[in-house]
Amino acid sequence: MPIVLLWCLFFAVGLDPELTFQFLRNAGHVVSQRAMVNSPHLITLSLASFMAWHVFSRCREAGLEFADAQARALQTAVLALAAFLNFPLQHFLAAGTLPTVDQRWLVWCVGMVKYVVWLYLLFTVIRFHLFGRVSAFTGMVSVFPSTYHDASGNGAQAKFSSAERMRETPSKSPPLEDSTKTSAETPSAGPN
Repeated sequence: MPIVLLWCLFFAVGLDPELTFQFLRNAGHVVSQRAMVNSPHLITLSLASFMAWHVFSRCREAGLEFADAQARALQTAVLALAAFLNFPLQHFLAAGTLPTVDQRWLVWCVGMVKYVVWLYLLFTVIRFHLFGRVSAFTGMVSVFPSTYHDASGNGAQAKFSSAERMRETPSKSPPLEDSTKTSAETPSAGPN
Protein backbone atom coordinates (compact mmCIF):
# COMPACT_ATOMS: atom_id res chain seq x y z
CA MET A 1 0.00 0.00 0.00
CA PRO A 2 2.82 2.52 0.68
CA ILE A 3 4.09 2.09 -2.87
CA VAL A 4 0.66 3.02 -4.23
CA LEU A 5 0.65 6.18 -2.09
CA LEU A 6 4.10 7.05 -3.42
CA TRP A 7 2.87 6.58 -6.99
CA CYS A 8 -0.15 8.79 -6.21
CA LEU A 9 2.27 11.50 -5.06
CA PHE A 10 4.26 10.96 -8.27
CA PHE A 11 1.12 11.46 -10.36
CA ALA A 12 0.00 14.45 -8.25
CA VAL A 13 3.30 16.13 -9.08
CA GLY A 14 2.71 15.35 -12.74
CA LEU A 15 -0.83 16.70 -12.70
CA ASP A 16 0.44 20.26 -12.37
CA PRO A 17 4.24 20.45 -12.78
CA GLU A 18 4.27 24.25 -12.71
CA LEU A 19 2.64 24.34 -9.28
CA THR A 20 5.18 21.80 -8.02
CA PHE A 21 8.01 23.78 -9.59
CA GLN A 22 6.85 27.01 -7.91
CA PHE A 23 6.45 25.23 -4.57
CA LEU A 24 9.95 23.75 -4.71
CA ARG A 25 11.48 27.06 -5.79
CA ASN A 26 9.73 28.92 -2.96
CA ALA A 27 10.63 26.23 -0.43
CA GLY A 28 14.28 26.49 -1.46
CA HIS A 29 14.19 30.33 -1.42
CA VAL A 30 15.53 30.44 -4.97
CA VAL A 31 14.88 33.58 -6.98
CA SER A 32 14.47 33.25 -10.71
CA GLN A 33 17.61 35.23 -11.47
CA ARG A 34 19.76 32.70 -9.58
CA ALA A 35 17.94 29.53 -10.65
CA MET A 36 19.72 27.04 -12.87
CA VAL A 37 16.37 25.90 -14.30
CA ASN A 38 13.47 28.28 -14.82
CA SER A 39 11.03 25.89 -16.40
CA PRO A 40 8.71 23.19 -15.06
CA HIS A 41 9.40 21.17 -18.22
CA LEU A 42 12.31 19.52 -16.41
CA ILE A 43 9.76 17.94 -14.07
CA THR A 44 7.70 16.75 -17.04
CA LEU A 45 10.73 15.19 -18.75
CA SER A 46 11.95 13.59 -15.52
CA LEU A 47 8.59 12.04 -14.70
CA ALA A 48 8.12 10.75 -18.27
CA SER A 49 11.63 9.27 -18.32
CA PHE A 50 11.13 7.52 -15.01
CA MET A 51 7.75 6.18 -16.09
CA ALA A 52 9.27 4.78 -19.31
CA TRP A 53 12.14 3.18 -17.38
CA HIS A 54 9.68 1.62 -14.93
CA VAL A 55 7.58 0.09 -17.72
CA PHE A 56 10.70 -1.18 -19.51
CA SER A 57 12.00 -2.81 -16.33
CA ARG A 58 8.68 -4.47 -15.48
CA CYS A 59 8.30 -5.78 -19.04
CA ARG A 60 11.81 -7.26 -19.03
CA GLU A 61 11.18 -8.85 -15.61
CA ALA A 62 8.02 -10.43 -17.03
CA GLY A 63 10.05 -12.03 -19.83
CA LEU A 64 9.26 -9.83 -22.80
CA GLU A 65 11.88 -9.54 -25.50
CA PHE A 66 14.05 -6.43 -25.52
CA ALA A 67 12.35 -4.92 -28.58
CA ASP A 68 8.86 -5.46 -27.17
CA ALA A 69 9.79 -3.98 -23.80
CA GLN A 70 11.51 -1.06 -25.51
CA ALA A 71 8.45 -0.38 -27.68
CA ARG A 72 6.14 -0.34 -24.66
CA ALA A 73 8.54 1.93 -22.77
CA LEU A 74 8.77 4.35 -25.70
CA GLN A 75 5.02 4.36 -26.08
CA THR A 76 4.65 4.99 -22.33
CA ALA A 77 7.16 7.84 -22.54
CA VAL A 78 5.06 9.56 -25.21
CA LEU A 79 1.90 9.03 -23.18
CA ALA A 80 3.64 10.28 -20.03
CA LEU A 81 4.81 13.43 -21.82
CA ALA A 82 1.17 14.14 -22.64
CA ALA A 83 -0.03 13.19 -19.15
CA PHE A 84 2.57 15.32 -17.34
CA LEU A 85 2.27 18.24 -19.73
CA ASN A 86 2.32 21.64 -18.06
CA PHE A 87 -1.37 22.35 -18.53
CA PRO A 88 -3.05 23.65 -15.36
CA LEU A 89 -6.67 22.74 -14.69
CA GLN A 90 -7.54 26.46 -14.58
CA HIS A 91 -6.80 26.77 -18.30
CA PHE A 92 -9.16 23.90 -19.05
CA LEU A 93 -11.95 25.34 -16.90
CA ALA A 94 -11.53 28.89 -18.23
CA ALA A 95 -11.49 27.85 -21.89
CA GLY A 96 -15.11 28.97 -22.28
CA THR A 97 -13.99 32.59 -21.92
CA LEU A 98 -11.67 32.47 -24.93
CA PRO A 99 -12.75 34.75 -27.78
CA THR A 100 -12.89 32.22 -30.65
CA VAL A 101 -14.44 28.80 -30.90
CA ASP A 102 -11.28 27.31 -32.45
CA GLN A 103 -9.20 28.32 -29.44
CA ARG A 104 -11.80 26.90 -27.06
CA TRP A 105 -11.86 23.56 -28.84
CA LEU A 106 -8.07 23.41 -28.96
CA VAL A 107 -7.75 24.03 -25.23
CA TRP A 108 -10.54 21.57 -24.42
CA CYS A 109 -9.04 18.87 -26.65
CA VAL A 110 -5.52 19.27 -25.25
CA GLY A 111 -6.91 19.26 -21.72
CA MET A 112 -9.01 16.16 -22.33
CA VAL A 113 -6.08 14.28 -23.84
CA LYS A 114 -3.85 15.23 -20.90
CA TYR A 115 -6.34 14.20 -18.21
CA VAL A 116 -7.51 11.00 -19.93
CA VAL A 117 -3.93 9.82 -20.48
CA TRP A 118 -3.03 10.83 -16.91
CA LEU A 119 -5.90 8.69 -15.58
CA TYR A 120 -4.99 5.79 -17.87
CA LEU A 121 -1.39 5.72 -16.65
CA LEU A 122 -2.45 6.12 -13.01
CA PHE A 123 -4.91 3.23 -13.22
CA THR A 124 -2.33 1.09 -15.03
CA VAL A 125 0.23 1.64 -12.27
CA ILE A 126 -2.36 1.03 -9.55
CA ARG A 127 -3.49 -2.15 -11.32
CA PHE A 128 0.10 -3.36 -11.39
CA HIS A 129 1.03 -2.54 -7.79
CA LEU A 130 -2.24 -3.01 -5.94
CA PHE A 131 -3.55 -6.09 -7.72
CA GLY A 132 -0.21 -7.62 -8.79
CA ARG A 133 -1.19 -7.73 -12.45
CA VAL A 134 2.00 -8.21 -14.46
CA SER A 135 -0.11 -7.93 -17.60
CA ALA A 136 -0.78 -4.26 -16.77
CA PHE A 137 2.39 -3.37 -18.67
CA THR A 138 3.09 -6.48 -20.73
CA GLY A 139 -0.44 -6.56 -22.09
CA MET A 140 -0.32 -2.98 -23.33
CA VAL A 141 -1.14 -2.87 -27.00
CA SER A 142 1.86 -1.55 -28.88
CA VAL A 143 1.35 1.04 -31.60
CA PHE A 144 4.65 0.10 -33.21
CA PRO A 145 4.19 -2.42 -36.06
CA SER A 146 7.74 -3.67 -35.74
CA THR A 147 6.86 -5.39 -32.45
CA TYR A 148 4.29 -7.68 -34.07
CA HIS A 149 5.52 -11.01 -35.37
CA ASP A 150 3.76 -13.94 -36.89
CA ALA A 151 4.50 -17.55 -36.01
CA SER A 152 6.25 -18.31 -39.30
CA GLY A 153 8.66 -15.42 -38.76
CA ASN A 154 7.99 -13.77 -42.10
CA GLY A 155 7.36 -10.38 -40.48
CA ALA A 156 3.62 -10.12 -41.12
CA GLN A 157 1.50 -8.64 -38.40
CA ALA A 158 -0.08 -11.18 -36.13
CA LYS A 159 -3.40 -11.01 -34.38
CA PHE A 160 -1.85 -10.89 -30.92
CA SER A 161 1.14 -9.11 -29.44
CA SER A 162 4.16 -11.17 -28.43
CA ALA A 163 3.21 -10.82 -24.75
CA GLU A 164 -0.11 -12.53 -25.41
CA ARG A 165 1.62 -15.27 -27.43
CA MET A 166 4.01 -15.86 -24.53
CA ARG A 167 1.08 -16.50 -22.21
CA GLU A 168 -0.69 -18.81 -24.67
CA THR A 169 2.13 -20.99 -26.05
CA PRO A 170 4.13 -23.41 -23.93
CA SER A 171 7.91 -23.27 -23.89
CA LYS A 172 9.56 -25.31 -26.62
CA SER A 173 13.00 -25.49 -25.09
CA PRO A 174 14.52 -28.99 -24.72
CA PRO A 175 14.98 -30.34 -21.20
CA LEU A 176 18.42 -29.89 -19.71
CA GLU A 177 20.60 -33.00 -19.53
CA ASP A 178 22.67 -33.96 -16.56
CA SER A 179 26.26 -33.04 -17.41
CA THR A 180 27.72 -35.20 -14.60
CA LYS A 181 27.32 -38.44 -16.57
CA THR A 182 30.52 -39.89 -17.88
CA SER A 183 30.95 -41.50 -21.26
CA ALA A 184 30.85 -44.97 -19.62
CA GLU A 185 27.37 -44.31 -18.24
CA THR A 186 25.89 -43.17 -21.55
CA PRO A 187 24.73 -45.90 -23.89
CA SER A 188 26.65 -46.21 -27.11
CA ALA A 189 24.98 -45.73 -30.45
CA GLY A 190 26.69 -48.76 -32.01
CA PRO A 191 25.82 -52.48 -31.83
CA ASN A 192 26.54 -54.42 -28.62
